[in-house]
Amino acid sequence: AELAELTGGGVTLLDALGFEVTQHGCPTAPTDDEAREHVHTVPIRASREHFGTLSLAKPREAWKELDDVALQHAATLCALEYVKERAVSATEWRLKGDFVEELLNGKPMSPQELESRCRMLGYPLSGKHLVVAVKVDTAEPDRLGELHQSAITLMRRLCDRHQRSYLLRERPHCLLFVLPDDRTSLQLLEQFTARWEGLHSSTPLQVAISNPRDQLTDVSGASEEAMFALQAYPLLARAPQMLRYRDMQGYQFLFPYHRDEQSMLGLWKPILEPLIRYDSKYNQQLLETLEVYLAQNGNGLQTSQALYIHRHTLKYRLTQIEEKTGYRLEDAHQRWQLQLALMARRLQQQLFPSRE
Repeated sequence: AELAELTGGGVTLLDALGFEVTQHGCPTAPTDDEAREHVHTVPIRASREHFGTLSLAKPREAWKELDDVALQHAATLCALEYVKERAVSATEWRLKGDFVEELLNGKPMSPQELESRCRMLGYPLSGKHLVVAVKVDTAEPDRLGELHQSAITLMRRLCDRHQRSYLLRERPHCLLFVLPDDRTSLQLLEQFTARWEGLHSSTPLQVAISNPRDQLTDVSGASEEAMFALQAYPLLARAPQMLRYRDMQGYQFLFPYHRDEQSMLGLWKPILEPLIRYDSKYNQQLLETLEVYLAQNGNGLQTSQALYIHRHTLKYRLTQIEEKTGYRLEDAHQRWQLQLALMARRLQQQLFPSRE
């Protein structure tokens, strides 16, 4: 505002993510082509970090050398303010992170302590709560810290716009956000994923959302759901960019078993091992045939086309599958058990890739 008043121009401040932080002043309209508007933009930097840009616009004929000097000084002041904001934010993130860590570890808290800490951090204690796990899918591990910082900043800017409070905890491979369970939070997350795609189109983002919890002290279980959804993400057919735990295409039913390899083995090995042994011994594809058959919803024609085999060959293989497993493919309940066994095997390969 001071710069706009001093120069008589229009001043715009954009942050590093392209959000307009503020705009002041309005340059006088030019009278002819020679007097068209002139815009000068300078970066806001401190300690080799880029915080955004500051722009001054005014008619070219009215531009003065002192305008450039004033713009540079204003950019320096903005950089100092951003450094101060970063220091305050770092302290706030640390306090939020410590609080979330205690919640995730199930630390007992009295109602008075819980209310006091929520009030100090500006997070609403009432209502239901979600845990959102965010993973940046990058092939450059050295950039993960930088990308996490970008995601944190983007979330903070969006929450500021929506006047939405949140809690945050950074993990080595993902970020955990705690948000109130309402439509505003879901809209915010949709904007978050869309904005990220515009900023980092070559670096996909995976967002997993837990089931809501009635009490903030119950977010420990919610965080496990969100983390589990991230782990199962690669197994889902046409996985959305924003995945809710309840929409995991059946993998949520395997959640109680995901911590223990032996429990996972117990789900699928007794059912599928006869097929695996037969395929290995006779160089057959009974397991693959079963997977494709179930993926095609039991449609024989589509299955044979997908496998490039004759329908008689398919019928023979399906008969072998029923004999080896003891499960009838025409029985919906037994067919679901076979499907669940296949899902359990895929999940084990995902969670314990070197142990199967």
